[in-house]
Amino acid sequence: MRVKTLTGLISLFAVLMLITSCSSKKVKRKPAPLAPQVIMGAKFKINWSVNLDSDSSFQLLQPHIMAEKILTVSTEGKLYAINHDGDILSQKWLEPVSSGVSKTSLGVSYVNQNGFIQHRDENLNVLWSSDLKALSFHAPIEIDGLLVVQTIDGRLSSFDLEKGQLQWVYQIIQPELTIKGHSAPLIYKNNIITAFANGRIVSIAAKTGDVNWEYSLKGAVSSNVLENLLDIDAPMQIIRNQLFVMGNHGNMTVLNLDQGNPLWEKDIQSLKSFALDEINNRLYVVLVDGSLTAINMATGTFVWHEKFLLYRNPTGIVLVNGVLLVGDYEGYLHAVSTKNGQPLNRYRIDRSSIQTKIIEYNSNVYIQSQSGKLISLSVSEI
Repeated sequence: MRVKTLTGLISLFAVLMLITSCSSKKVKRKPAPLAPQVIMGAKFKINWSVNLDSDSSFQLLQPHIMAEKILTVSTEGKLYAINHDGDILSQKWLEPVSSGVSKTSLGVSYVNQNGFIQHRDENLNVLWSSDLKALSFHAPIEIDGLLVVQTIDGRLSSFDLEKGQLQWVYQIIQPELTIKGHSAPLIYKNNIITAFANGRIVSIAAKTGDVNWEYSLKGAVSSNVLENLLDIDAPMQIIRNQLFVMGNHGNMTVLNLDQGNPLWEKDIQSLKSFALDEINNRLYVVLVDGSLTAINMATGTFVWHEKFLLYRNPTGIVLVNGVLLVGDYEGYLHAVSTKNGQPLNRYRIDRSSIQTKIIEYNSNVYIQSQSGKLISLSVSEI
């Protein structure tokens, strides 16, 4: 039976149609033009770049960065292993996937476009497979001898790593309407921290599936169904014992991960992403319109607000070596000052858009474009 899967897909299609119909009535916003490039305070060093299959689409699938190699997969199911010198070690066909690929202690795991979680060994032989009856946009994660995966129908499922037996399931009642549904689950101590499309955040003991705590984000109450969406799409972040999470309406909430109680909340009106700066005690936010904002986390006051990326559909923002990095729809990587939000430098990664999260690993940055160009670089202040 594929009732839950079909319900999730119909909900997704419905919201896309609603958003399309609503946006068609609005004036199309013109992206901000790029200013003449001036290298003001940051420099890029390109380590290597590799063009993967140009006939494939990588869309929102995240590369998986490890100490020994990098794994990335196209939606069509072509899996690449790349070393940290940019050499392609192998390329093998799996099957069309809905999630990225994760490395496990026994091999690799992913969710295919038929809603099956697959666990394969190092030679890509199938160890086991299980029907989830729904798709997943995030790769399974390994913890304490288990593989845990979250699907778009509001379920978090745990399987034995070696044999694939179902260990436990946590499920919510899925809202009728969602945009994407949830951000990727995180690991804190021996617990899974995850969020659902109804705005609920949950801490679950990985071994037993017991709920440690639950917290529901505050949402809008409106007759407009789009305004009532509570999806948590921006990636959650953990700093020490605190969870930073942002809902669809822009409510930034900080929770104590041990008790689940809120430490503070602020309405920032953001849907895109955010980066945390422990040294300067700041929160950097990409707003819905593409503008960037810095907020003092202690006082909640705005430090600066810049619009040079207005309507350029910027990607997730990251802080690397004291420089903010953000990509855009034309494939540019922008370096931004943490002090005043001014552009410091930019580099065109590709002519296709950057939609995936910019990944920092061992002081290097990894970026993958929608067409499959993968690049490694470093950035520093000058």
